[in-house]
Amino acid sequence: MKKTMKLSALLATLLCLLVCFCSCSTYGRVFKAFEKEGYYESDTVASYVEKVKNYLTYTDEEGNEVEPNVTLHVVYKDVTHFAVIADYKTTKEMVEQYENSTDFKNLVNSLEKSDRINGTCVLLLESTLLTHEILDIFKNA
Repeated sequence: MKKTMKLSALLATLLCLLVCFCSCSTYGRVFKAFEKEGYYESDTVASYVEKVKNYLTYTDEEGNEVEPNVTLHVVYKDVTHFAVIADYKTTKEMVEQYENSTDFKNLVNSLEKSDRINGTCVLLLESTLLTHEILDIFKNA
């Protein structure tokens, strides 16, 4: 009985730590907001996504190139209505990217002032004609 109680307490503690240290991705909520406005997710822009991922790659302290653990999503309504969203699985991974990449740090610092960060998602790019519409959908998600 004592062993079962200890094991239960240990599992409960580990579960609490897991919940505390791992933020869930907010992309599902963000995409639902875009979907409600008639947007779709594109999976046919792989080459563009790879170029953006290359931009987000950084060099660690040992000189190794590190590709961030990020999923890039492109949502679109038509040719003039689109957005590129970087979806980090946890806040920790996003902070690690921020701390290690000067380019990403500069990007985030410029975006932070304009409500382009929503939980673990970063709005990287949107169609210039509809910036206000897309920003409103993103920040109100």
